[in-house]
Amino acid sequence: MLYAEGSIVFKPPTNYARAQQHDHFNKDVILLPNPSWGVVCKQHPKLRLHKHGHILSAFEFQKAWDHQTVMERIRDSFGEHIPEDVSLQFLMACGNKLVSPKLQEGQELNGMLIHKVYKTKALYVRPSRTLLVSESTTLEDLEKSKAPLLDYLANAGCLRPMRSIRDRDLLVHDIVMFQVIHRVQGPFQRFCEGLKTLGVLEKIRRHPDSFRPLFCYEPSTLTADRVDDLFSIRLSPEGSNKRAAEEMVVTFWRDYLQDAEEEEGPSKLQKILAFATGASVVPPIGFSPTPSVQFIHKGDDDFSSTPMFPMANTCVNCIKLPLHVSYQLFKEKFDFALGNTYGFGRA
Repeated sequence: MLYAEGSIVFKPPTNYARAQQHDHFNKDVILLPNPSWGVVCKQHPKLRLHKHGHILSAFEFQKAWDHQTVMERIRDSFGEHIPEDVSLQFLMACGNKLVSPKLQEGQELNGMLIHKVYKTKALYVRPSRTLLVSESTTLEDLEKSKAPLLDYLANAGCLRPMRSIRDRDLLVHDIVMFQVIHRVQGPFQRFCEGLKTLGVLEKIRRHPDSFRPLFCYEPSTLTADRVDDLFSIRLSPEGSNKRAAEEMVVTFWRDYLQDAEEEEGPSKLQKILAFATGASVVPPIGFSPTPSVQFIHKGDDDFSSTPMFPMANTCVNCIKLPLHVSYQLFKEKFDFALGNTYGFGRA
C-alpha cells in the first residue's frame, strides 16, 4: 500500500526498521485551534493554520528530551500562540482521525518515543481551550481568545464589547479591514506620492495595460523547462560513486519532464509540481524554500533495500528520486507514484 502522512506526500512500501544513527530528528508540529478539533488537517484548514503561525515545519527534536522538555520546547517555539494557562495534549493521525497515542502505563511521550511512535507522521498539539478568535463557539471562548490580543485590538481600533457569539464575525471583519486596508493605507499613499515624481503616476493611469506586468502577477503556463528551472539539483561531491549515479538520474528527470509536457501538456507538469511542493501553480512570490531534487541511495536513513519510488516532502519543497539505471523503469515508477497519490491522506 502507498501512503502519505503529514508532510510526506508519497512513500512507497518497504521493509525498513533500521533506526537512524542520529541524536536528533525533524517533525512537523501542528497546533490545533480548539480542543474539539479531531480530524487530520488538510488543504485549506492546514493553510489557514500555517498563516496563523500554528505549524512548525521540520521542528528539530532531540531524542534525549524528556516529556517536560518536549512540552517546554514546543511552547517556546509557538510563543504567544500558546497562553500560559493553556494545557496541551499530543495527538497523532490514524486514518483521517486524530487519536491519543496508546502508551504503556507510566510511559510519557519523550523525544525517543515520539521518534519511534510517530515515525513520519506529524505531531498534533491540542489546546485545552480555543486559541483563534474565528474558531470560538461560545462567548466565554471568544473572550478568552480575545484577551491576548487586547493591545493589538486597541491599536487597530477594533476593541469592541462582546455581547454575543454573533459579535465574533464583526470582530473578525474589523481585524481583516485593519490588516488588509487601513494598516497599509498610509504607506500606499506615500508610495503614490513617490510615483508622482517625474510624472510616473500619471503615465501609469494613462497606460495601465503597459504597466500591469510591473505591478500585477499573471500566472503563466507551466513548461518542462520552467519546472526544471524551479528545482535546484543537490548532487553528491564530484568524483564520488554516488555522483555518477545521480547525474544519470538527472537526465531521466529532465527527460521525464519533457515527455510529460508532450504527453499531457501543463496538466501533468502541475501534478509533478504538486507532488513535490503541494502547489500545482507557482506562487506569485515564488517558493520558499526553493524546490530541490535530492536522491535516495540504498542504505540512506531507513532504506535497507533499493528504493523504487520517488518521495516528496512538501514542507521543504523537496522531491527525492530513486537511482534507477534505465529511463523506462524510472518513468514507470514515477507514473505509478503520480497516479496513486492523492494529496495528503491515504492512497
